[in-house]
Amino acid sequence: MRTLTLVLIAVGVCLASEWPCNNPLGCLPFSHPEDNTGYRVNNSNIWIGGASAASNRGWLTQEGIQVIVSLSGEHAGERHPNMHYLVKDINGINHKHIRAHVLDVHEYLKTHSDKRVLVYCKFGSEISPVMIAGHLLLNDWTLGVDEALEAVSDALERVRPNPTYVVELYDIESSLYVMALEPKARRARYLESLRDEL
Repeated sequence: MRTLTLVLIAVGVCLASEWPCNNPLGCLPFSHPEDNTGYRVNNSNIWIGGASAASNRGWLTQEGIQVIVSLSGEHAGERHPNMHYLVKDINGINHKHIRAHVLDVHEYLKTHSDKRVLVYCKFGSEISPVMIAGHLLLNDWTLGVDEALEAVSDALERVRPNPTYVVELYDIESSLYVMALEPKARRARYLESLRDEL
Protein backbone atom coordinates (compact mmCIF):
# COMPACT_ATOMS: atom_id res chain seq x y z
CA MET A 1 0.00 0.00 0.00
CA ARG A 2 2.84 2.37 0.87
CA THR A 3 4.51 1.76 -2.51
CA LEU A 4 1.25 2.48 -4.34
CA THR A 5 0.88 5.74 -2.40
CA LEU A 6 4.42 6.82 -3.32
CA VAL A 7 3.80 6.00 -6.99
CA LEU A 8 0.57 8.00 -6.99
CA ILE A 9 2.32 10.96 -5.36
CA ALA A 10 5.11 10.82 -7.97
CA VAL A 11 2.54 10.69 -10.79
CA GLY A 12 0.66 13.60 -9.21
CA VAL A 13 3.83 15.68 -9.00
CA CYS A 14 4.60 14.83 -12.59
CA LEU A 15 1.12 15.82 -13.80
CA ALA A 16 1.10 18.99 -11.71
CA SER A 17 4.53 20.02 -12.94
CA GLU A 18 5.00 22.64 -15.65
CA TRP A 19 7.65 20.40 -17.22
CA PRO A 20 6.98 17.14 -19.05
CA CYS A 21 8.41 13.98 -17.54
CA ASN A 22 8.45 10.40 -18.79
CA ASN A 23 11.00 9.09 -16.30
CA PRO A 24 9.34 6.72 -13.80
CA LEU A 25 12.16 7.29 -11.29
CA GLY A 26 11.87 11.03 -10.95
CA CYS A 27 9.24 13.45 -12.16
CA LEU A 28 10.29 16.54 -10.26
CA PRO A 29 11.15 19.57 -12.39
CA PHE A 30 14.73 19.18 -13.54
CA SER A 31 15.37 22.05 -15.91
CA HIS A 32 13.81 25.46 -15.71
CA PRO A 33 12.82 26.97 -19.06
CA GLU A 34 15.03 29.99 -18.28
CA ASP A 35 18.07 27.72 -17.73
CA ASN A 36 19.66 28.55 -21.06
CA THR A 37 23.26 27.55 -20.47
CA GLY A 38 25.09 24.25 -20.45
CA TYR A 39 27.25 22.76 -17.71
CA ARG A 40 30.81 21.55 -18.14
CA VAL A 41 31.35 17.84 -17.45
CA ASN A 42 34.35 16.90 -15.36
CA ASN A 43 36.71 19.63 -16.62
CA SER A 44 36.45 18.11 -20.09
CA ASN A 45 35.62 19.67 -23.43
CA ILE A 46 31.98 18.48 -23.07
CA TRP A 47 29.02 20.50 -21.81
CA ILE A 48 25.56 19.08 -21.04
CA GLY A 49 22.41 21.12 -21.50
CA GLY A 50 18.92 21.41 -22.86
CA ALA A 51 17.46 22.83 -26.05
CA SER A 52 17.48 26.35 -24.58
CA ALA A 53 21.28 26.18 -24.19
CA ALA A 54 21.64 24.99 -27.80
CA SER A 55 19.68 28.00 -29.06
CA ASN A 56 21.56 30.52 -26.89
CA ARG A 57 24.04 31.88 -29.44
CA GLY A 58 25.61 34.27 -26.92
CA TRP A 59 26.40 31.49 -24.46
CA LEU A 60 27.70 29.17 -27.19
CA THR A 61 30.06 31.91 -28.39
CA GLN A 62 31.14 32.81 -24.86
CA GLU A 63 32.09 29.20 -24.08
CA GLY A 64 33.67 28.63 -27.49
CA ILE A 65 31.34 25.73 -28.34
CA GLN A 66 32.13 24.49 -31.85
CA VAL A 67 30.28 21.15 -31.92
CA ILE A 68 26.64 20.48 -31.09
CA VAL A 69 25.20 16.99 -30.57
CA SER A 70 21.40 17.03 -30.59
CA LEU A 71 19.65 13.91 -29.32
CA SER A 72 16.14 15.23 -29.94
CA GLY A 73 15.86 14.55 -33.65
CA GLU A 74 16.30 18.18 -34.67
CA HIS A 75 18.52 21.08 -33.73
CA ALA A 76 16.78 23.58 -31.44
CA GLY A 77 18.47 26.71 -32.73
CA GLU A 78 19.60 28.31 -35.91
CA ARG A 79 22.42 26.42 -37.62
CA HIS A 80 25.68 28.30 -37.97
CA PRO A 81 28.25 27.63 -40.70
CA ASN A 82 31.21 27.50 -38.29
CA MET A 83 29.60 24.79 -36.11
CA HIS A 84 29.66 21.01 -36.52
CA TYR A 85 26.39 19.16 -35.87
CA LEU A 86 25.36 15.60 -35.10
CA VAL A 87 21.59 15.18 -34.91
CA LYS A 88 20.13 11.92 -33.63
CA ASP A 89 16.54 11.07 -32.71
CA ILE A 90 16.83 8.92 -29.61
CA ASN A 91 13.50 9.81 -27.97
CA GLY A 92 11.45 6.69 -27.44
CA ILE A 93 13.79 4.24 -29.17
CA ASN A 94 13.96 0.66 -27.99
CA HIS A 95 16.48 0.45 -25.15
CA LYS A 96 18.23 -2.46 -26.89
CA HIS A 97 19.39 -0.07 -29.62
CA ILE A 98 20.87 2.52 -27.27
CA ARG A 99 24.29 0.83 -27.31
CA ALA A 100 24.76 1.52 -31.01
CA HIS A 101 23.82 5.18 -30.50
CA VAL A 102 26.24 5.43 -27.57
CA LEU A 103 29.00 4.19 -29.89
CA ASP A 104 27.95 6.61 -32.64
CA VAL A 105 28.06 9.60 -30.29
CA HIS A 106 31.34 8.36 -28.79
CA GLU A 107 33.02 8.14 -32.21
CA TYR A 108 31.73 11.58 -33.18
CA LEU A 109 33.04 13.09 -29.94
CA LYS A 110 36.41 11.41 -30.48
CA THR A 111 36.73 12.94 -33.94
CA HIS A 112 36.10 16.35 -32.37
CA SER A 113 38.12 15.83 -29.18
CA ASP A 114 40.04 19.05 -29.82
CA LYS A 115 36.83 21.14 -29.83
CA ARG A 116 34.32 22.22 -27.19
CA VAL A 117 31.06 20.28 -27.46
CA LEU A 118 27.49 20.72 -26.24
CA VAL A 119 25.51 17.48 -25.93
CA TYR A 120 21.82 18.12 -25.40
CA CYS A 121 18.35 16.65 -25.43
CA LYS A 122 15.13 18.57 -24.75
CA PHE A 123 15.90 19.34 -21.10
CA GLY A 124 19.38 17.81 -20.76
CA SER A 125 18.20 15.36 -18.14
CA GLU A 126 17.34 11.90 -19.48
CA ILE A 127 19.19 11.07 -22.70
CA SER A 128 22.18 13.43 -22.69
CA PRO A 129 23.58 12.04 -19.40
CA VAL A 130 23.45 8.50 -20.78
CA MET A 131 25.24 9.46 -24.01
CA ILE A 132 27.94 11.42 -22.18
CA ALA A 133 28.41 8.68 -19.58
CA GLY A 134 28.66 6.14 -22.42
CA HIS A 135 31.32 8.26 -24.08
CA LEU A 136 33.30 8.53 -20.84
CA LEU A 137 32.96 4.77 -20.35
CA LEU A 138 34.22 3.93 -23.85
CA ASN A 139 36.95 6.55 -23.62
CA ASP A 140 38.39 5.16 -20.39
CA TRP A 141 37.85 1.43 -19.94
CA THR A 142 38.92 1.65 -16.29
CA LEU A 143 35.93 3.87 -15.55
CA GLY A 144 32.65 2.31 -14.39
CA VAL A 145 29.08 3.38 -15.14
CA ASP A 146 28.59 4.77 -11.65
CA GLU A 147 31.69 6.96 -11.92
CA ALA A 148 30.72 8.12 -15.42
CA LEU A 149 27.18 9.06 -14.32
CA GLU A 150 28.59 10.73 -11.22
CA ALA A 151 30.83 12.91 -13.40
CA VAL A 152 27.75 14.01 -15.36
CA SER A 153 25.62 14.63 -12.26
CA ASP A 154 28.46 16.64 -10.72
CA ALA A 155 28.10 18.99 -13.69
CA LEU A 156 24.29 19.11 -13.56
CA GLU A 157 22.70 17.76 -10.38
CA ARG A 158 19.19 17.67 -11.85
CA VAL A 159 19.94 14.87 -14.32
CA ARG A 160 17.53 11.94 -14.30
CA PRO A 161 19.04 9.40 -16.74
CA ASN A 162 16.54 7.11 -18.39
CA PRO A 163 16.80 3.94 -16.26
CA THR A 164 16.31 1.50 -19.14
CA TYR A 165 19.18 3.16 -21.01
CA VAL A 166 21.37 3.03 -17.89
CA VAL A 167 20.88 -0.76 -17.80
CA GLU A 168 22.38 -0.87 -21.29
CA LEU A 169 25.38 1.11 -20.05
CA TYR A 170 25.95 -1.59 -17.42
CA ASP A 171 25.87 -4.20 -20.20
CA ILE A 172 28.51 -2.21 -22.09
CA GLU A 173 30.59 -1.93 -18.93
CA SER A 174 30.55 -5.68 -18.31
CA SER A 175 31.45 -6.37 -21.96
CA LEU A 176 34.29 -3.85 -21.78
CA TYR A 177 35.62 -5.53 -18.67
CA VAL A 178 35.81 -8.86 -20.50
CA MET A 179 37.23 -7.21 -23.62
CA ALA A 180 39.94 -5.45 -21.60
CA LEU A 181 41.34 -8.89 -20.87
CA GLU A 182 41.30 -9.81 -24.56
CA PRO A 183 43.61 -8.92 -27.47
CA LYS A 184 42.96 -5.61 -29.25
CA ALA A 185 41.53 -7.34 -32.31
CA ARG A 186 38.68 -8.80 -30.23
CA ARG A 187 38.00 -5.41 -28.66
CA ALA A 188 37.69 -3.89 -32.13
CA ARG A 189 35.24 -6.65 -33.13
CA TYR A 190 33.14 -5.88 -30.03
CA LEU A 191 32.91 -2.20 -30.91
CA GLU A 192 32.00 -3.14 -34.49
CA SER A 193 29.22 -5.41 -33.19
CA LEU A 194 27.71 -2.39 -31.40
CA ARG A 195 27.69 -0.49 -34.68
CA ASP A 196 25.86 -3.35 -36.43
CA GLU A 197 22.90 -2.76 -34.12
CA LEU A 198 22.13 0.61 -35.72
